[in-house]
Amino acid sequence: MEAQARKSRRELVANLTASFATGVTTISLTNPVDTLKCRWQVSSGQSAQKLNSFVRSVVVDEGIWRGLWRPGLGPNMVAMGLAIGFRNGLYPTARDSLGWAQSVLLPLPTGGGERKAGPTTMFAAGLLAGMCGYFCASPLLQVKTQLQAEAGRLGPDGRYVTGARAGLPPSSSSSISALRTLATTGAAGGGGILGAVR
Repeated sequence: MEAQARKSRRELVANLTASFATGVTTISLTNPVDTLKCRWQVSSGQSAQKLNSFVRSVVVDEGIWRGLWRPGLGPNMVAMGLAIGFRNGLYPTARDSLGWAQSVLLPLPTGGGERKAGPTTMFAAGLLAGMCGYFCASPLLQVKTQLQAEAGRLGPDGRYVTGARAGLPPSSSSSISALRTLATTGAAGGGGILGAVR
């Protein structure tokens, strides 16, 4: 029994690690698309501008790394690592645990063995694992969106020269600073840490 528990723990850690790495890798490659979407949505006066013109202006003014790749990259990688890591990594454990609980609470009429996890159990396991991941990722996703939406080139005075907040200073000095603000004031200035995960 102890050997089985150790094997289950090893499998859980391996599943979580592989799924976390998948989320981080995916976002490290696709963050420019997410940044572009956020920046285009909040661009003022440029909403009539076609996407290819918008991309060209960002790349020319700020470069691919600073304009599209870097904004929100850290929090987005961690958020998707957590979301995908928990959703995919916890699923087998949640499914097996719910299947075991179901077989204990509702034993088969013949009294033989464990019940195989059916569609309802698998749905519940997926729901629980996904909820855990997105609950943990939610504050980071809010910070990522904030950083991407306000991205732009900074001038020598520390104010944005380009982007949606041109003429204004960055709202946060770093991802950690933005998380601290979110934890104390919550989303949109209300609710504290519970407001941050709604």
